[in-house]
Amino acid sequence: MKNTRNRFSFGLISLLILSNFSNVSAQELQLFGNQERIELVKRAGNYFYNMQPDSASAVIDSVRKILPNHPIVPMLEALNIAWTEMPLRTTSKAFGAHMAALDRVIESSQVLQEAYEDHPEGVFFETSARGIKSEHYAREGSYLKSLGEARRMYSLMKTGFDLVEEHSEFLFMTGLYNYFREKYPERHPVYKPFMWVFRSGDVELGLQQMDSATEVGVLTKIEAHLYIAYVYLRYEENTEKAKFYLENLVTEYPDNSYFKSKLIECYVTKNEFGLALPLINGLAKKEDNYYKMCGEVFYGMYLEKEKLSLNQAQLYYEKGLVSGQDYTLKGLFFRSLAYIGLGRIYEKRQNQILARDFYEKAIELNESDAVTKEAKQRLKALKD
Repeated sequence: MKNTRNRFSFGLISLLILSNFSNVSAQELQLFGNQERIELVKRAGNYFYNMQPDSASAVIDSVRKILPNHPIVPMLEALNIAWTEMPLRTTSKAFGAHMAALDRVIESSQVLQEAYEDHPEGVFFETSARGIKSEHYAREGSYLKSLGEARRMYSLMKTGFDLVEEHSEFLFMTGLYNYFREKYPERHPVYKPFMWVFRSGDVELGLQQMDSATEVGVLTKIEAHLYIAYVYLRYEENTEKAKFYLENLVTEYPDNSYFKSKLIECYVTKNEFGLALPLINGLAKKEDNYYKMCGEVFYGMYLEKEKLSLNQAQLYYEKGLVSGQDYTLKGLFFRSLAYIGLGRIYEKRQNQILARDFYEKAIELNESDAVTKEAKQRLKALKD
């Protein structure tokens, strides 16, 4: 009975929205190619990327007045909610509201596609929303839910593949698909048996397309910067390239702590502590415990590797773990950095029992290929 009622509710809402669409022209619904509307959307993005959600909400209200039934409105709402608590996880307070906004994106996108068959904007926004939902489900370990969204997204992507030349916004999602279709199952073998239903990707082409999206994308430009930086940082282990994109983001959005945390990661990976230290100190002073944890763990790395002060480094690694103790799905990478740092410290003190314990904890989290690889090598050396 419950499922029937939900289907009726969705059908009724769709009918009402569709009746509104029938009274306007395709031109009035258009976002792509309408410079005035694009600039308004970009202004909203500039606010939430610079951690100013109230200002973003005011601009989103203006977008709603112009495009009241368009999926761009709930998409902006979903992104604004996400950036108030970035990195957003299923355990975040704002997660429910974020997912509800994504469901509204899907609903309005589908109605738009019904009104105008394969409408590029309808395809684009539904694909984007389903991609975000799939990513959330994968991160929390809900593999079947993630695959369900991925399959629905793929059916849309088959249309999107043919729209890349006409609409540059499709470059980003096509690049993501080409790259992660090949790379993601390598890191997460649980997905391998299901990959046969998806068309093969192309890693190099995916990287090229994501890079192009950072140049020619309009709505996707910032997300393209962030994702390709993450790819080079965590998958390709090319910190120099990652640094290029992240420095662009931090320059454009100086109040975005999340962008700063990723740029610091680049700097410390290359032992460029002189560049990292001002940013580290800024994060360590944050009231938000997530960014406080980031700053404290990175400062521990600075003390351990640059100042060779093991006692002080241990203190900051432990402080970082305490600051992040209330997070379950969030901050796992920084926890792994603290664990492997403490392992190195105890190894230097000839305390192999504690060193082994911390290396095993870093391996168990498995948040970074580089951290996991180092922890395994050090653990093997202790056993040998």
